[in-house]
Amino acid sequence: IYNDFFLNTDGPVTADAIVSVENLVRTHGLAYDRETDIMVLTDVAEASSDTDGAIITVNSWSVASADGTISAEEQIRVEGPDTGLGNPVDIALDIANNSVYVAERANQGGRILTFDINGPAGNTRPISASAFAGASAIYLTGSTPEGNPITSVIDIDGQTTRLIITPNPSSDFFQIMTDSNDNILENTQINIYGVDGKLVKTQVLNTGVEKINIQELISGQYFVNLENDKFSSTMTIIKQ
Repeated sequence: IYNDFFLNTDGPVTADAIVSVENLVRTHGLAYDRETDIMVLTDVAEASSDTDGAIITVNSWSVASADGTISAEEQIRVEGPDTGLGNPVDIALDIANNSVYVAERANQGGRILTFDINGPAGNTRPISASAFAGASAIYLTGSTPEGNPITSVIDIDGQTTRLIITPNPSSDFFQIMTDSNDNILENTQINIYGVDGKLVKTQVLNTGVEKINIQELISGQYFVNLENDKFSSTMTIIKQ
């Protein structure tokens, strides 16, 4: 752990703390939320295997790591054949939606998996699993003060505007929200695509505040493309 890392000048730096994690073979991705003090890590284990991966959640990270070791008892470790974890190479925390997103590179050719942050340990099935060949990274850009994940940032006439899909994940409806006071979503064409590139739904936002119904879509990840005469943007939603 490096505190104030970007304040360092050129040259060698020394870690402020080193923490070992019991039973962790090899991690490729981790994410930490300071407000909730939750750390999540991936365990790729043997790179040649597409079934021996795991993800680890550590609650109260600052307390658990104070002695330099995260014991097995201080972990929620998800692993087993039903998890779909083989080579989980990256992970992202979505506190607002109580979700963890995992970029799984090897299992079934690559997938994006979703789990509950504090779901049960062991051989737990993911909430959703979407094909994504060669998945190697996953990243959330942050969240609004209300806790909604920011899914896109656009520039209109020199003004930066955030676009948010909420709720995300969703099992039935979602809306596109913006922090702009202007009606930038009026007359916006919405096209929703599966991870295979197939167009699965279209809708026009006449007023910009309509809900989009996705009840008929199967669970998984989808790309939501928005386009009007002011901007074009593509975001991601998880259908539960």
